[in-house]
Amino acid sequence: MKAINTNINGIGIHTNCVSTFTISQIATATQISIDDEIFLITDSNYVFHDRCSAIKLKTQYLQTPEHLFGALALLNNFNVNITVENELKEFPVGPDNGESFFKNLFSFKKDAIFQKNVSNSNFQFKEDERIYSVEPSEYFECKIIQTFLKKEMYEINFSTHDLNNVEFLNEISKARTWVYKDKLEMLLKKDLCFGFENKWCKIVEEEELSSPKILRELTLHKLLDLIGDLYVLGFYPKIKLTVENPNHRLNNKLRNLLIS
Repeated sequence: MKAINTNINGIGIHTNCVSTFTISQIATATQISIDDEIFLITDSNYVFHDRCSAIKLKTQYLQTPEHLFGALALLNNFNVNITVENELKEFPVGPDNGESFFKNLFSFKKDAIFQKNVSNSNFQFKEDERIYSVEPSEYFECKIIQTFLKKEMYEINFSTHDLNNVEFLNEISKARTWVYKDKLEMLLKKDLCFGFENKWCKIVEEEELSSPKILRELTLHKLLDLIGDLYVLGFYPKIKLTVENPNHRLNNKLRNLLIS
C-alpha cells in the first residue's frame, strides 16, 4: 500500500518541546522541506553537533533525527520527504501515540532491500572502550556489544536478513533512549535531556543492570542509533560490522570512512 502523508507528533528529548512533522513518499532520495525550501539529506549536512546527531540547514540544526531515520531504514525506505515547521529544532524521540516510528510508518515499508558495496578492505578504529571493526560482506550484518558500568555486557546481532522479521524490527524501533541516573544532572547542566521524563526515555539505575530484559532494550537502542546514523548513506552498506560501545560521534565517523 502506498503511503501519501503521515503526520507525527512527539516530544524532543533535549528541548522537551512538542515536535510535529509530516512524511510523504517520493521517488528521489530523502529530503527535508521547510518553508517551501528543500534540503537533500546528505553526508555533508548530517553531522555530530552539540553532543547529538543533527541535520545542518542554512541557519539551524535539526537535532536527533536518528530514531526516525533508524525506523525508516528498518522499513527499507530511503525515499521520503519530511516537512517540518521553520521553528523546529529537534525531532521527537518517539510518537506521542505510544506506538513506535516503525509502526506509525508501516505503510511506507518496502520489500526490496537496497544494499551497496562500500569497502573492499578490513579496517578498525578505537577510542578508549569504543571499537569499530569493518570487513567486506555480501550483505549488511552488525553486532553490537554494549558494556554497562564495566560490569555487565550484552550483545545484539542484526542483518538485512532480519528485515522481514516485523516483530524484531518493531522491538528495535521502540527501544527507549537512555541515560544513567547519575549522569542526568550533568547533562541537564549542559542544556540537554530536558525531555527525559517521557515514555520514550529510560533513566537507568545501577541495580537494574541485573535484568537481561533491560540490558536487551538498552543495547537495541544503540543498534537503532547506529542504523539511524548510517541512514543518510541512502542504502545498507555491504559490510560485517562489529561495534563495542558505540556513540553518535563515532557512528558519524564510521559513515564518513565508508564513503571516503
